[in-house]
Amino acid sequence: RNESAYIPHIAEKIADIYNSMANEYDDIKDLWYGWLLARLHYKIVKYLKEKRIKPPLKCLDIGCGTGFQSLLLSLCGYNVTGIDISEQLIEKAKSKSVLDFENQGIFISPFSFINEITLNTTILGREIRNEMPIFEPVYKLASATSLPFEDNQFELVNCCGSVLSSIEEYKQALKEFSRVLKPNGILILEVENKYNIELLWTMFDKILFGVLNYNQAISTSLKNLFSKRKE
Repeated sequence: RNESAYIPHIAEKIADIYNSMANEYDDIKDLWYGWLLARLHYKIVKYLKEKRIKPPLKCLDIGCGTGFQSLLLSLCGYNVTGIDISEQLIEKAKSKSVLDFENQGIFISPFSFINEITLNTTILGREIRNEMPIFEPVYKLASATSLPFEDNQFELVNCCGSVLSSIEEYKQALKEFSRVLKPNGILILEVENKYNIELLWTMFDKILFGVLNYNQAISTSLKNLFSKRKE
């Protein structure tokens, strides 16, 4: 394959996928996704509070989507820039104001115990911010493999929510994260475990005649399931 032509094609395809789901991206009705985000957000803010990472702090949120973690970090009093390759998700993020979430969770779930976690996360964020002002996040359309920033620009780089696993040239992306991060800065990174339930869902999808829309060959599913961890 032509490597130089292949990578932009994949990135454009992923951008198209996320652009197509922009209107439903924030519609978190299922239990798993809501629970995942609620716990993730709580762990991020709890870590920052325990380590006494006080504002003001210059942060970069990579793969910001509609701004969940950008808003979360802003609630902590940090100065946040969010980037994403999906123009439609960026537009959704720009339509939000962090002030609208100052006294509530970043998202609303049908499950009350999830909403309780998101509210506790907001409270922790307010404790970190203390009396510092709130800065609205700034959003840019950009690729994680070619960040439009000078070296050593950010004290904190955040990349969570299945972002890295969607990047073909993930090693280049990690180099970029390191490049823009200041010495002794903080990198918050979340990726799927090698062994996760989604490896089985792809096989169940075949048994259920494609109702889950994974569209993955059973041979690929088996190869992923039994591959070595480093692969």
